[in-house]
Parts: sequence; structure tokens; C-alpha cells
Amino acid sequence: MCGINAIVSLEDRKSQSKQFGSLVHRGPDQTFQMSRGQLSIDYFRLAVTGGKSGDAPVRSKNGRWTCFLNGEIYNFRALSTLHLGEVLSSDTKVLVEGISKFGLKFLNFVHGMFAGIIVDEFSSKVFVFRDFFGEKPLFYSFQAHQALISSEFQALSAKLEDNLELDFEAVTDYFRFGYIEEPKTIDSRIKAFPKGSVVSIDCKNKAISTEFILEPLMPQNVSLSHLINDVVNEVVASDVSQGYLLSGGFDSSTLIKLSKHRKNEGDQSFTLQGVGDSNQQDVTAARKFARKSGIKHNVIPISQSEVISRLPELVNALDQPHADMSSFGYFKLFEAIKEYNLKVAQVGHGVDEMFWGYKWFNNKVVASHSLTQERFFWSTPSDQTNLLDSLWKFSRKEVNGKLHPSDPYLLTSDRYQRARAEICHSYLSHNGLGQIDRLAMHYSVEPRAAFADLRLYFWAQQNSQGSSDFEKRAFKSAVSNSLQKRFSNRKKRGFDIGMMQFVNSMEFENLYQRKVMNFKEYNIPLNPELKGMRLGARQKYRLLVLSLWLEAKL
Repeated sequence: MCGINAIVSLEDRKSQSKQFGSLVHRGPDQTFQMSRGQLSIDYFRLAVTGGKSGDAPVRSKNGRWTCFLNGEIYNFRALSTLHLGEVLSSDTKVLVEGISKFGLKFLNFVHGMFAGIIVDEFSSKVFVFRDFFGEKPLFYSFQAHQALISSEFQALSAKLEDNLELDFEAVTDYFRFGYIEEPKTIDSRIKAFPKGSVVSIDCKNKAISTEFILEPLMPQNVSLSHLINDVVNEVVASDVSQGYLLSGGFDSSTLIKLSKHRKNEGDQSFTLQGVGDSNQQDVTAARKFARKSGIKHNVIPISQSEVISRLPELVNALDQPHADMSSFGYFKLFEAIKEYNLKVAQVGHGVDEMFWGYKWFNNKVVASHSLTQERFFWSTPSDQTNLLDSLWKFSRKEVNGKLHPSDPYLLTSDRYQRARAEICHSYLSHNGLGQIDRLAMHYSVEPRAAFADLRLYFWAQQNSQGSSDFEKRAFKSAVSNSLQKRFSNRKKRGFDIGMMQFVNSMEFENLYQRKVMNFKEYNIPLNPELKGMRLGARQKYRLLVLSLWLEAKL
């Protein structure tokens, strides 16, 4: 898990303009700088796997390929043995040797969450790649004769010469979803590299060219229970102790139960204690489960005063405007994991999106008897586009936009498959995985989400296509055991604990009234009737987060 700042240039020189923002928080264990030919790179490594053998620069034995990897290749041990015939301890080393032997399409064998840069030293060509769901971020912007690349939006934005140039479609995304859908960013000059692709960079024409779309090899004729166990075995393998986010619900308890074979005495679980007794039942259930599972348990409290005082820090850590009320809960949990000197955080993300865990969304899919051009995941319960001027806001209705360059399920005639594709490539990718990446890496912690795995996604698309599997029935059946049955149907509060109390407090109202007036300075056309509207908590929170982010940026 690392950070990358890079310049690919037509000229054989390093830029003398403004500097990138630092990414040392994404990789405090090693800082490596290189300027050779077209490429200048600053690489920041968080050493989780491979020890010193993973230090940059990682080059193939034949000297042709150099790789700078952000993330983890979960199946690198199997790839090393099966395809390379040797045991290598570094996932980056496995990647360069695999590419050296099989070419760039070796990436089709890779499972994990990753983004990075590969250099062909023989041709001096630079390639950029990202995983299927895009959990690991990577952005670019063309400026004059250069392509600027960074793992974080704000680090790249700091490199640009001018102030923020708002992308109005991205602003509409923010008010619709609470986040911005890739490849857009809030700045029209900065884009995200496409997910699930290998691209090359054409500085002369200021464009990226797709070399090929990743087509990962999927397991055939395997049961869901075996597949889940195989995936979890890969994802929980680590050279270091780990922290598990335990909510008191089914998904996180299942992950801990399936991980018990690790028998690492340094592993610990973490549960959020909300304001007052807002989630006391969750805390009690988590404590009991941790005790029976034999894992040390920690309860992390939050207070209303802390939410208010640290909200600007949270907004900054999210990199771009992001208004999910669960953010502060994750923010606190990852901070605690860091304080306990752990480098890896295991989370239960992915099950709800892949296995029909959201009742409101399931009802919407059932009600859509025929497919239209309007996306399923377009109007959500948190849609706040009524806060924008109706004469200005965008109202795109395309099926899939640019959510993913190649997923066939975004264009399928089966509404269940298409709906799953949309919620995974929008909500899971941007809100779930994107959120935990930014917040965990703020504390130099690597987040891993075992169930947000490409293999589970394709299994679900091929085998779980109807309403009979709602409420995560297929997943629960595959992993159920006596210890978890009591958690399979219990409702939990989630990680937005205490946020409603916060946004309904006088302290929040005072902060909101002070900050929301700043929108006049940002040229964002809000609804002209906004002052007379009776706003709810989520509406005010969305406005406040955007105001705080713009205030810090501008």
C-alpha cells in the first residue's frame, strides 16, 4: 500500500514548477525518487508484504520491467509457485517477473486491489494499470508537455498552476450521491485512470490509450462456500498483525470467523461506541462475539464535541468532497488501529452490494418491470439535487455512463445483473472502497475488503440473479454456522452512529450557518429558494461538507 507522484514528459527533464502534495502518509516506510528519461517519480512505500525485497525500485531479473505498485496482489504466493516456479516474498516482484515471462497480460492472472506504473526500460514506454473495482486511486492531468500522475486528487491539484476549475457534472454527482463518480473529479482538469485497464500515455496528443482491458480468469464450477474461503485465505494472509472492524453485524463477524486459522495473537477487533447508548446493543454483541472467537476486542468511543472539532480534518482526509455520515466512524476506527501499531485493517465491505443486502434498492429493482435508459442506481434515498438550481443542474440518464470500460453486465438485458453492476461500480467502488482507502491511508493503514472481490462479483452475477436471493440468502447459506446464526438477521446501527444527534445539535447549526454562506464565493448555483426551504439533516450535512472542503481548497 503506497503512494505515487509522477511526471511523464515529452522532454527529458524534470519539471521545475510547483511541487506535488506529499504522500508520505500513504507510504512512511520508504521514500524513493527517480528521474530517468520521460519519467520522474516520487514513490512512498507502506511495507506490509515482502520486507526489503519490496523496496523500490523493483525490477525484473532481465532488467526490462520496473514496477511501482500501490496496493496488494492477494494471490501472489500462488502465482509465484504456479507460474514462476519459485517462491518470492514480494507481490511487486512476482508482478514484474510475471510480466517479464508472459507480457503485460499477466495482469489477467492477478487478484487484489492495486494501481501502479510499469516501465518498459527497453522502449521507455510507461504503462498505468488499475484493478477492476478501482479501490486504489490514481489520477492524471495533462499540462503543456507533461502528464501529471498522483495517487491522491489533492496531491495532484497542488501541482497545478491555477486554482480549482469546478466540474459542474461532478458537483451534481456530489449532490446526487454524496460522492463523485469516476472518471470525473471535482476539478475538470483532473481525471481518474480507468478501472480494470492497462493504458499508455500520449503526452503529445494529451491522451491516454487503452492497451487492453483486464479479463481476469474466473474459477469454474466452484461452490460459493469454497470460493469465499479461498478469497478470505488470500486476503487475510499478511506479514503483520491486523485490526478487524467489528460492527456487531453479520458481515464483519463472518470475516473474523473465517480468519481464525491465522492464529495471530497480535490481531485485534475494533467496535465503535456511539454517542450515549445509541448503539449499545451492537457493542454488547460485538464484545460477546470477539470473546467467543478468541480475538482481543477494543471499543472506540466518539463524542459529539469531537465530531464538531475534527470535521474539517475529516473532510480534508477524504481527498474530495464526500458526504457519507459513516465517514467519521471509520475515521475514528482507523485512527485507533494506527494507535495500536497495526498496519492492516480488515473490513466487511461488498456483501450488501453483491448479494442484495439493501432493501430499498431491491424493491426498486423488482418494481422496474422493463429496462429503460435510466440507471437503477440514479435516484437514491440520499439524493439532494433539489439543493441545486434546476435550470443549471445536469440530469443525465444514460445507462452506465463511464462507470466501467468493459463490464458487460452494465449493458445486459437482465435487470438483476445490471442493477448489481451499477451499485457495485458506483456505490461500492466510490463510496465503500474509495472511502475506506482515503480514511485508512490518512493514518498509514492498509484497508482490505475480502468480500469486495472480483471473483465473488462474477459468481453472484452468474448464480444469484433473482429476488429469491434477496437479504443475502446465498451468501448466508454459504458461510452460516452456529456461532453466526444469531447475527444473520439482527439489525445494527452501522458506522454513522451519533451523526444524526450531531447534525441536529445547536453546535452543528451554528457551524452550518457560518459556513454555508461561503457558497457565494465559490460560484456554485444553489437553489434560489434555499433560504426558505426546510432542510433536513442530510441536506445540511452535504452542504456543510462541501463548504468546508472548498474553504480549505480555495
